[in-house]
Amino acid sequence: MTPELSILLGSGFSVPVGLPTVDSINSKLCNLKKDDFYLTSAQTAGFYNSDWRDPNDWSSHTDRYFAQEFTTFYRECVLNGNADAFNYEVFYDYITDFLRYKKDNDRISKFCNEFRKTFKGTSSYDDNHNLVWRFSKIFNQLVADLLVVPRFYEDVSYLNYPPYDPFFEFVRENLKDRVVNVHTLNHDLFFDHMAKKHSSLWQNFTDGFSEYGSPYYGQISVDHKASDGVIHKTYMVRLSYYTGDYDNNLRLFKLHGSIDNCILHNTSTNEIIRVKRGFGVRDFFIERFDEKAKKYAYETPFAENEPDYLTGTTEKIRQYNQPFYENLFTHFKKNLLNSNLLVIIGYGFQDKVINEFVENNYLIYNKQMVVIDITKPNSNILDKYQDQIIFSSKGATGVSFEEFMSWKK
Repeated sequence: MTPELSILLGSGFSVPVGLPTVDSINSKLCNLKKDDFYLTSAQTAGFYNSDWRDPNDWSSHTDRYFAQEFTTFYRECVLNGNADAFNYEVFYDYITDFLRYKKDNDRISKFCNEFRKTFKGTSSYDDNHNLVWRFSKIFNQLVADLLVVPRFYEDVSYLNYPPYDPFFEFVRENLKDRVVNVHTLNHDLFFDHMAKKHSSLWQNFTDGFSEYGSPYYGQISVDHKASDGVIHKTYMVRLSYYTGDYDNNLRLFKLHGSIDNCILHNTSTNEIIRVKRGFGVRDFFIERFDEKAKKYAYETPFAENEPDYLTGTTEKIRQYNQPFYENLFTHFKKNLLNSNLLVIIGYGFQDKVINEFVENNYLIYNKQMVVIDITKPNSNILDKYQDQIIFSSKGATGVSFEEFMSWKK
């Protein structure tokens, strides 16, 4: 049986490459203003990052104004004005708890009633549930937008990537004689990008998605410069879709989803499909063979606007039993059981279910675990199994290749 190495990555892994910290995300969202972001007619949202402004922003004013006022209400009334106590995942729990269970219904209803009185542009669709539900979709997209790094979509090759070279070299060395299972709780695309583009990793990489034979397409519009002006073209591009096949030795499992995962609903079959959105893709299509007409045709699926990732301290745990995520956690369990070394980088041990998986499928078998973080996480797991755990405070980019290799068995 091929030996296996398991790696678990938390947000601390991506911070040195420029991804925002939790504190910076909290600060941005805690003080959300209606003019900070756009909301298109297709209900796609994102922060303004240039001088461009949506010329049709009047049409989204109700929802943008509600986003501003509801965030202010939460900060001032629920947190009693303590902005430092704002946590975007706890805030998302607050939103979904109301939508699911009508939690804090009296206060939220009072706020919504005052909002409708103050803002005269509301309609019959602006009842309490719909106002908060639409905001939940906007909020999801704004969190994802903060994690978008355009260069991670580029088609480039890397021979090295300082200061992460020791880590990626450690992964490369392990691939010579074992399977490397990388599990991440991050939604960003940093590891995905490196694993697909690093000269010594890409040929070993799989994430359970495949472009081969995919009947799923996206539409991309491109302006080509020509001698006599600009030529506008629209192209169909084939999209990778989730097959669940991990058929190579560097295997990535994004346990909490990803900002580039998109859910499509095939209205003909009621099938739910996950595809990689790709850069610049807007409209989605399914290619099918029309038996009656004896030719191929495109069907238009229903595509969810918000990316498929999990957030909320408790809301994300509620989603762990959905078929897609349940499958990922089944892999997580099997990988932990089959591994003789677990390396954890930048994870604060704040997810109860993740901790239980690590303990029940790895640590109870008296196996060694390495924890790398700037600050030692406050967790009873680290105390309970201290004899099996090596802790390094050097962070994701501070550990040398030789030190990484000293932990390899």
